[in-house]
Amino acid sequence: MLTNLNSKQKQLGFMLLAALALGASFTYENLFFLPWICFLPFLLSLQGVTIKRAYFLGLGFGCLFFVIASHWIVGFLQKMSNIGLGYAISLAGIYWIFCAQQFALLAAAVVWVAKKQPGSEWLSLPLFSCLLFYALPLIFPSDLSVTQSKFLLALQAVDTTGALGLHFIILLHNGLLFAVVKNSFRQLNNHHYAAVGLICAWFIYGCAAYFYWVKQEQNWPRLNVGVVQPNIAASIGVPAPPQGFSRAYPVEMDLSVALARAGASLIVWPEARYRGFYNEAYVRDAFKYYADKTDASLLIQDLQTKDNLTFNTSALITKKNRQDYAKQIRIPFGEYLPGESVPLLGIFFKKIFGDFYTPIAAGSISEPMEFRKIKIQPLICFEIADANYLANLVRSSTQQKKPIQLLLVQSNDSWFDTDIEPRLHLATSQLRSIEQRLPLVHALNNGPSSFYKASGQVDARLAANERSAAVRNITYPESVAMTVYARYPHLFIVVILLCSICWLLRALILNENRKSFL
Repeated sequence: MLTNLNSKQKQLGFMLLAALALGASFTYENLFFLPWICFLPFLLSLQGVTIKRAYFLGLGFGCLFFVIASHWIVGFLQKMSNIGLGYAISLAGIYWIFCAQQFALLAAAVVWVAKKQPGSEWLSLPLFSCLLFYALPLIFPSDLSVTQSKFLLALQAVDTTGALGLHFIILLHNGLLFAVVKNSFRQLNNHHYAAVGLICAWFIYGCAAYFYWVKQEQNWPRLNVGVVQPNIAASIGVPAPPQGFSRAYPVEMDLSVALARAGASLIVWPEARYRGFYNEAYVRDAFKYYADKTDASLLIQDLQTKDNLTFNTSALITKKNRQDYAKQIRIPFGEYLPGESVPLLGIFFKKIFGDFYTPIAAGSISEPMEFRKIKIQPLICFEIADANYLANLVRSSTQQKKPIQLLLVQSNDSWFDTDIEPRLHLATSQLRSIEQRLPLVHALNNGPSSFYKASGQVDARLAANERSAAVRNITYPESVAMTVYARYPHLFIVVILLCSICWLLRALILNENRKSFL
């Protein structure tokens, strides 16, 4: 039994411990076990507090966590806006306080229900957290699933629920730990045992699915795919080609020629500031010439102007033709400004983000590209963070009898003076690969570019912050069967919503019965 846990010093101590542990797990991928236990002190800190105090404890937790997990935003703001350190910290502080609302509202909701139904915290935590993380998505990933890239068995079942399912399971485990600490094993009820069974089922499925997909991959056809990693510094303006190179023969082309000699059939370039491909005919002719000469197709990315609109576009250059894909999911503040139509708000955002902000139009729905009868789907940077968008693409292409067989992601993360953000970006790609059970290649300008198998395994990874290239003989599915998540991407959150409603109604009914009894 817990006693004397309502002192302010202990509450703050528990909340501080929880925030430090969670922040560390986002900073160091080998600490993936911490999210499975760090919300125990979070719940302990909420014992015997008012709803108002719970909100501020959650706010403090969230602020400290985001400062640790995304401290690199300060350098990012300085680099993109050319502002001083103090101003950058102030803007980052506003962002951290906004993000912290997820945990502040979560703490307040958990305590509010606990006052109606004592002992309910263990299930309120995972239920309400999933709802809040779904309703308040952030630019940079903060759900717990991105911390589990090293824990392959925990990742496998996201092909049924999506990444949010793993977020739920992690918090449910924390809730059960809290129930044991608070009540002891002897006072656990059938609800607790059902939760234990659910966690066990998650890992039993994970083991079976992992070995199933590893075996499936051994029988799939293969393709030599190359990745180039130019490691060019980020630039607000249009940068000149490095010394010894030109628009017609950039660093990426030099690396691609070497990869083609090594046997690469398809070569993926990362996202870049500007290449001149769509603006200059001689650049297009040069790229086509080298693609024909080396007998290797190139997937590049560049800004394309069409009908007075600018698109962020991927182009697949083959001997036969060129196929384009215009980015559809744009990054807020970089490619569009939320609230831009509101005069003062638009002016404020433009002043902050300056030349980093490039107005980009959203592309229209398109079919997957085709390379040697293989259906490939490019995704540009932020698009890989939108699980529902990718699920819709996979489902739509399958319904059109053109199922996607390979995912190719192009990013430029050189804006961040740290390896934390690129690593979280790659963890997100790994989750998308498992959700759809498709191989995925993620090319990053500054690395570490990575190859993922449908089982979630890292097939190969380049070193970060180095100019390099690699070719990998990857496997891809000849026939594609959609995952449960691809078919029903909203099913899990609907189940969570219904369970939350039932949990709330139960709390209210029990509260009324208790009042009547008294």
